[in-house]
Amino acid sequence: MAKRRLLMIDDDRETRRMVGRYVRHKGWEFIEAADGAEGIVAALRDSPDLILLDIQLPDLEGWEVCRRLKAESLPEPIPIMMVSGARFSPEDKAHGLEIGADDYLSKPFDLSELWLRVEAILKARGG
Repeated sequence: MAKRRLLMIDDDRETRRMVGRYVRHKGWEFIEAADGAEGIVAALRDSPDLILLDIQLPDLEGWEVCRRLKAESLPEPIPIMMVSGARFSPEDKAHGLEIGADDYLSKPFDLSELWLRVEAILKARGG
């Protein structure tokens, strides 16, 4: 069976490094991108099982990256968990759901909570 893949799109190198170590420890492949454009390319090229997407990126807002990925004609829709250094307002959450986000997590986050959310999203999707 092929390894599961998590793509993290985040401009914070330290956060990517921390999450990458944890994800690889769980037996997954970790793919990373430092901005939205690079993340879209990686998502389309590597077909991750889940995307962890920061809202504040240097080139495109995470909302726009989510919108573009959800508009792609992919064989399987890729679940997206939005992350932010700021608290998510009810309006942010509603907006994210409207454009196709599957979950939200505020930074700093606990890696075990992140993993439980990843597993819950995949279980809900039958994976």
